[in-house]
Amino acid sequence: MRRFAWIVTLPIIAIVTAFAVMNRQEVALNLWPLPWDFAVPVFLLTLLLILFGFCFGVLVMWFTGARQRRQLRAVKRDLDEAKMELHTLRRAPPPQRATGTALATTQTRLPAA
Repeated sequence: MRRFAWIVTLPIIAIVTAFAVMNRQEVALNLWPLPWDFAVPVFLLTLLLILFGFCFGVLVMWFTGARQRRQLRAVKRDLDEAKMELHTLRRAPPPQRATGTALATTQTRLPAA
């Protein structure tokens, strides 16, 4: 799986680098409700949009995994409590046994008449 990630990531990095080197011309960026115009190189605009998409994806994944992280914390808390209880029970002295004789009880069935 790790090799697959590198096999996919390296060509993407090469393509983005080639794109950045080849597209240095400036483009006018007009943010409509605001009165400002910006002259931004195409590669910078593209890289900023890629960064924005990455950050948005990370944010979505963080909120998606929130319930699972909460459940994991609860399970870890229960496990820690169970470990502490087990440790306490192992350190406690064993219960004293009675020194009398034990009678075995058995049930016998009588034949039906």
